[in-house]
Amino acid sequence: MDTSILTTDKTRAFVQLTLQSQAESFSFSIVTLRRMEEYLHEEFEHPVPTLTLPRMLPQSFIAVIVSTPGQGTRTTPATAQPSWYDTDLVTAGFSYSRSTTQFSIVHLAAVFGRLDVLQADGGRLLLHRMQADRTLRGGCVNVLCAAIWAQQVETVKYLCHSYRELIWEQDLRGSTSFHIACCVGVLELVQLLGALAPDLVDMVVTGAESDMDRTNISCLWAACHEGHVPIVKHLVETYPRLLRVYDTDGSTPLTVAIREGKIPVVTYLLCVSPFLLDVNEENDLTPLHIAACYGRLEISQMILKMRGDLLYSRAKYHSSVFAYACLEGRLAMAQYLISLDRHESTVCDHYDRSPLFITAQEGHVPLVQWMCTEMPEVLHLVTKESETPLHAACEFGHVDLACFLMDTFPHLMDMSTIHKEVALHRACQNGHIHVAKSILRRRPDMRGALDVDHRTPLDYAEEGGHHDLQRWLENFRDGDDR
Repeated sequence: MDTSILTTDKTRAFVQLTLQSQAESFSFSIVTLRRMEEYLHEEFEHPVPTLTLPRMLPQSFIAVIVSTPGQGTRTTPATAQPSWYDTDLVTAGFSYSRSTTQFSIVHLAAVFGRLDVLQADGGRLLLHRMQADRTLRGGCVNVLCAAIWAQQVETVKYLCHSYRELIWEQDLRGSTSFHIACCVGVLELVQLLGALAPDLVDMVVTGAESDMDRTNISCLWAACHEGHVPIVKHLVETYPRLLRVYDTDGSTPLTVAIREGKIPVVTYLLCVSPFLLDVNEENDLTPLHIAACYGRLEISQMILKMRGDLLYSRAKYHSSVFAYACLEGRLAMAQYLISLDRHESTVCDHYDRSPLFITAQEGHVPLVQWMCTEMPEVLHLVTKESETPLHAACEFGHVDLACFLMDTFPHLMDMSTIHKEVALHRACQNGHIHVAKSILRRRPDMRGALDVDHRTPLDYAEEGGHHDLQRWLENFRDGDDR
């Protein structure tokens, strides 16, 4: 093993240490290191953290920590013990981007499942010091949680029974050891922690840094998010009350599984708790709305097989399921929903925005092309202000979509809103010079179009402070393609 990498002040993260060492008969767990790397990345919102190794930390000690006893190590545990026992090395840590965060030697031992290190005099000394001084425990995760993330079952058992108070500590996100076990997906650990600390089952993550900025996350929510079917089954069968614990946005265990595309979890929950189909999220989103929005076709088919009436459910502002599929440009989903009822393509929301108009706003060219080809009648649906899909495409700067609509339906360029605004007005109002050029290349006369207040597209560009577009319009001549 080339230990020169251990003497530098700044050493790359665990994965690099692994890759440079595994060929020398040391036993490492790539999966374990990947999990720790991902966890630390999430905690610090920073690329793989850089380890700062104290110069006094001996190479021999690191070699012992990361090696497996009895497997051809060039530095034996015996040679490392004096450094381990004699000095203040037990308080030396691995510092990350936050000065308050320390990943100590026993954290490293827990990650690698080195019970011999944790049970040695130095290991026990540091663990006891950590119990007395919280600053030594690691700002991101305690030793027990580190072992759980690494799926070191025997290490977890040892720490739970020897340092029981670690079970109730929470990390920066508010996650408990039980939450982490549910995320990791090791049933044996979930059962162990549930038996040792049953009060943890009903705790929820309330920290502002929780996943997707959501709070009130239960352990069942976490297991569904990760797609661990055995954990979900165990929690539902043992603690059925968790089915009715929703996050602050109203997301249920079912809807989070739908959102993440965890089909086996969705299948199980639909079987044991069909009542969740009637629980809406924020903005009155049904589970089918969410499945359509995220393009979960197989899940949508399962839901509609059980509850066909949900096809006609409406979210806030009277938004249809089909409209939510259009919002995210889910072509296959849109085609499936229309095959069930073509009329859904003409259902407008509270602002009279048709699904086609919404699709044009988002710039989903393939979906717009399909809708205009298969359902040309939707092209005539306008909003309360008489806005067309071309107005939407030009307002949001979707030049490819605008070109398709102008070339296929040239009459749209002449259609104006109740304020007499044509599509060019909207493009200039928002400074979309490429859209404006595309329109004037086809219809140079549009440069002089007047709204209800007799303002031209040039006036819109000037009022919006779009000086490049303003200068181009001032110098525009018929046939100018610059």
